[in-house]
Amino acid sequence: LLEGDVADRFAQFPYDITWLVSMIMLADACADLHQREAAQILYELLLPWESQVASLGPSALGPVARHLGMLAGALEDHDLAAAHFDAALDMSQNLHAPYWTACAQIEWAQILRRRNEPDDEPRTTAMLTEALDAARRYGVGALERRAQTPL
Repeated sequence: LLEGDVADRFAQFPYDITWLVSMIMLADACADLHQREAAQILYELLLPWESQVASLGPSALGPVARHLGMLAGALEDHDLAAAHFDAALDMSQNLHAPYWTACAQIEWAQILRRRNEPDDEPRTTAMLTEALDAARRYGVGALERRAQTPL
C-alpha cells in the first residue's frame, strides 16, 4: 500500500489542515512495520514540525517529536531517536499530559529493547514502570497493556 506513497514522497496528500495528522498516522504505521524507505521520507517531512503538537479539532496525537523518535528508531538511529524522545518527554511533561508522556516512555523503551545494549535496561525498566503507573492511575487499559508487553 505504501509503494505509491513512497514513489511520490507522499505528495498525493493535500497540504491542508489534515496533512500533519495524516503524516503522523503514516509515521506510526511505518515505524511499527519498520518500513525504512517510507520512514526516511516521513522523517524528512515531519522534522520541521518537531516542536509542534499534532491535532485536528478536538483530537490530538501528541508531540511530533515522539513520532520522529519512532521513525528514527525504525531507521536504527538510536542517538537521534533519543534526542527526539527527550524533546517529546519534555513537551509532554510541560503540558501536563501524562498519556503522551507514557506513550513516549513505552515507545522509547521498545527501541531501547530492540537495540539491546546492557546499559539500556535500567532506563527501560524505569520508563516502563512510570508508564505503567500512569496508565493505572488514569485508568487507561490499552496503555497499561502496552507498558506490560512493550515488544
